[in-house]
Amino acid sequence: MASAKDALRTQRRRELDARRSRSRVRLGSSLQGWGKLKDQLGFSLHSQMAQFLLQRYAASVPTGPARPQSWTTLPTPSDPGRTGGGSAGGRSL
Repeated sequence: MASAKDALRTQRRRELDARRSRSRVRLGSSLQGWGKLKDQLGFSLHSQMAQFLLQRYAASVPTGPARPQSWTTLPTPSDPGRTGGGSAGGRSL
């Protein structure tokens, strides 16, 4: 009976890993710089910084391909609802 439970647990774990894998971004040798910038900007989650950078990029491109609506409604360092406690200090990236 324990073997069936283990098999089910293993299957669930693989399914979860496969779902996570679809949203992963490989940073390679940039990982250290990414982490340092994330800390400097005061983000507690990698996804917060990724959203912030996408928003900054979208704002810097005068015209171009259509952008998802979510890129224009993301938290910025001045948003009180953003967690992380830091600030970009008004600096541009």
